Amino acid sequence: MTKSSTQLMTFSLAALFVYYRPIRMIDEEHMAGIRRDEEYKIRDAKEAITALAEAWENNDSDQLVLKILKNEEIWGTNLAKVDGLHEAVSNHLKSILQKGIQESLQQLLEISASKGGVTH
Repeated sequence: MTKSSTQLMTFSLAALFVYYRPIRMIDEEHMAGIRRDEEYKIRDAKEAITALAEAWENNDSDQLVLKILKNEEIWGTNLAKVDGLHEAVSNHLKSILQKGIQESLQQLLEISASKGGVTH
């Protein structure tokens, strides 16, 4: 696996966490998210919905990512043990929250292309 493909996978995981960022709970298996002022319904297993909603409550980016990666009910294993995963996903999450998904992805693709990785 190349470094650029690893970066794209960790970026995708951070983007998934942002997608699961709730604005409100609908019921125990659904929560609402928002994108460009439009609400969408997030559906998943009760355990995942609960864990992700709790992770987004009062946690900074590093704590949020660590809490989600450690959740064995979601992943079946403790992903926080994967070397470098927590740091990479946290950095991407911070970028997405600060700059938005499009600008963050564009920047990642440009960096990757300049190093001979994935082109866009």
